[in-house]
Amino acid sequence: MRLYLYAGAAVFVAALVAAIFYYRADAADANSRARVATEALAVAIGINHELNDTISDLNFQAKFNDDLVADLQNQLAELAEIAGDNQAELERLREAEPDVKTYLDTPVPDALRRLYDPARSGR
Repeated sequence: MRLYLYAGAAVFVAALVAAIFYYRADAADANSRARVATEALAVAIGINHELNDTISDLNFQAKFNDDLVADLQNQLAELAEIAGDNQAELERLREAEPDVKTYLDTPVPDALRRLYDPARSGR
């Protein structure tokens, strides 16, 4: 009977030792997975910071481009106004000054016309 009691205690201790080793290995594996996950998270955070920096740079460039476009639109509007004023003044001079009318009615040579009229130059 004692033998059965010792055998039962031995089986219980062996099962307990096996359980300890099993959970110890499982804990080591969990620690390893946690370390890998932490390293992956650190890499992801680094990449995220780089992408945020890139997004900031692109936003700055977009604002800069928008400012340039607005400036060019203002310059174009000013030039269009100047061109309109010049055209109006030319028409006024054409009607008011006979010499200007004669000069403006002079035919333009073909070579010069082709330079300023792409439809006739074949371009």
